[in-house]
Amino acid sequence: MRKITYTFTSLIWIFLIFLSFVSAQESQSADWFRVQSDDGEFSVEVPVNYDFYVDKDGFLVSDNSKSYRLSKMKMLNAYHEKTLLSFEVYETNRSKTVAEILADREDKDGKKSEIKLGELKYKQVLIRKENLYAVRRYLISKDYLYVLTAASRNGETPALKRFLDSASLKAPAANSAQNQTVDTKTTFIPFASLKTSKLEIDPNPEPVKKSGDKNSPLSTPVKSENSLPLVVIAKPSPSFTNAARQLNETGEIRLRVTFSENGSVTKIGFLSTLKDGLIRETVFAAIRVKYLPAEKDGEAIAVTKLVYYAFSIY
Repeated sequence: MRKITYTFTSLIWIFLIFLSFVSAQESQSADWFRVQSDDGEFSVEVPVNYDFYVDKDGFLVSDNSKSYRLSKMKMLNAYHEKTLLSFEVYETNRSKTVAEILADREDKDGKKSEIKLGELKYKQVLIRKENLYAVRRYLISKDYLYVLTAASRNGETPALKRFLDSASLKAPAANSAQNQTVDTKTTFIPFASLKTSKLEIDPNPEPVKKSGDKNSPLSTPVKSENSLPLVVIAKPSPSFTNAARQLNETGEIRLRVTFSENGSVTKIGFLSTLKDGLIRETVFAAIRVKYLPAEKDGEAIAVTKLVYYAFSIY
């Protein structure tokens, strides 16, 4: 009788452990979902807490001789389990050329390589520093460029690996996602159904106070053993517009930028400006900054910093 009781109790414990495992798996899955481009070409798993930005006209990328427009921008950022996860999507008929330009400009400190994973080919940049582990991937298709960024302070985290491993690039589906009825029970959610986030632009912010002023609008976490500074992964440079070149519009644009705890720039204030389309190019450079948020007492926090962009013809 004692043996039977022991066996029955063991089965109960095994059953409870199994339920706990299933519950944990369901909880983990509930924190993520798969998004897909509206034509079905690209998909990736992302956390449920995200910021998503969309712009039809996009911005310019220039080399020494020519400018290329990246239009129909979609950008998603998330900071999940102390890991930055981000993807950008742009329409361009010169995907490979643009990928080379961006990688050379934005990933100067990384180790570049060409990766082939099954039928998927992409350019990868790996960045390893004392307080930063980052992977940047450029996926190229006929009409689109996809830029994936995943980074943490502590090496390859489970979130980083899951995000990158889940990325898929294939030929567009005959039935595009935008022509399908979508609800939260489907295996993917098209870009068109994602909730867009708001970027606040302040054209007349308060003047910057002197350094050391307690009332300064520039906030940084107090340096202590329990705080970590913001870590910049990639800082894009704005391109000259043709109009600015022709009119020799040069100088500096100064911004007050709020870097949120979720890995997204959420507010930009213009302290000095230039003309002929350079403001727009600067905004896109600022919102595309990739970073690990500052932390205090183990929690990510928002900080506001001055950011400068210089424009010179020579």
